[in-house]
Amino acid sequence: MEKQKQNRRLADAVESAQYMGGISHWTMRDWAKKGKVSSFKIGARLMFDLDELDRIIAQGERPRLITAANAA
Repeated sequence: MEKQKQNRRLADAVESAQYMGGISHWTMRDWAKKGKVSSFKIGARLMFDLDELDRIIAQGERPRLITAANAA
């Protein structure tokens, strides 16, 4: 598990937005705020895992909010 964390590919909101095809970094921040994509802070920077963004792109759909109703 520790090795997996070391190999994580991370990007901030601006880089992630470009990675997602040029959407607005405000959209990335909004998705994170709404729980549609996971994020975390490193200092003042909001960071995203590029592997998760790859899965979203591969699915060809927008990320969905996971709720108790649709989690099961």
